[in-house]
Amino acid sequence: MLPKDQNSIDDRMLTQYLLGAVSEEDAERLDELSVTDDAVAARLDEVENHLVDAHVRGELPAEYEAAFRSFYLATPRRRAKVAFAGELAKAADATVLPPELTRPLAGRSTSAAAAPSRGFFGWLSQPHLGLQWGFGVAALVLALMAGYLLFVNRTLMSRVMQVESLQSALDSKQREVLAQLQAQNTQPASGPSVSAPPHARSSAPAIVNVVASVLLLPQTRGVAQPSAVLIDKGAATVPVELALEPSDGFKRFDVALKDPATGKRVWSSSALALKRSANLSTVVVGLPARLLKQQNYSIELNGITEKGAPDLAGTYAFHAVIR
Repeated sequence: MLPKDQNSIDDRMLTQYLLGAVSEEDAERLDELSVTDDAVAARLDEVENHLVDAHVRGELPAEYEAAFRSFYLATPRRRAKVAFAGELAKAADATVLPPELTRPLAGRSTSAAAAPSRGFFGWLSQPHLGLQWGFGVAALVLALMAGYLLFVNRTLMSRVMQVESLQSALDSKQREVLAQLQAQNTQPASGPSVSAPPHARSSAPAIVNVVASVLLLPQTRGVAQPSAVLIDKGAATVPVELALEPSDGFKRFDVALKDPATGKRVWSSSALALKRSANLSTVVVGLPARLLKQQNYSIELNGITEKGAPDLAGTYAFHAVIR
């Protein structure tokens, strides 16, 4: 059971969370803290890096190794991270000095004893293989760091382009909905207006409000204001489309609606399918309007892997406005 104070969460608890060895309630709380608390997110990244390095170097304890292979490696993103760490470790191991260069050469020591002392400047002119190899290792490490930073920069640029694509799709969908509403409001009547008799008025069907679906983008760190969602009092469901990154690779999803003030689950649904369009992939969710109040809500979307393990695909926030 996690402590209530997030500052009391130690590295062992974070390791168990990464290996899927915590309860569902603790996993949900850590999922939320990894997005809302920068300190917990930084510590979780550090623990994950140590865990991956230990696996790559064969230093992971046996009781952790089985869970690491079955749970942690269940998602493509984590497998790619482990593969990159393995290549980095191989490159670093390749720079280790061979044993023959770490031992003094017998011939050099004999000639040095027979030769006269060269003094300070003579000592400077002697070759120092250890120092040269040290500079070589430092240069290689700098090159690897530069490559890693370039990889991170490309990843961030790719995410920025994905967000811009999602924003463009959102703007396009908003313009489409506004055009439909404007067309409905300006559509002329097909004939002259005729007053219906009293009995016909009483039996006329009630007007049903059609609610357009709302597109929500994944929440990122530093997002200050959640999107406002207008909900009519008479509406039964609120259709919401949750945008996804194209590289997620999931086919089935589970969704949970939460109250961020208490962390409690308000509603959930499972076995949701992916909806694909030209430049956007979404998961359509019908939220029950009767459960919504005028407050902030968060939606957690978990993708289901081929082995049936859930993996967080995105977190979404919105503010319900009842009208």
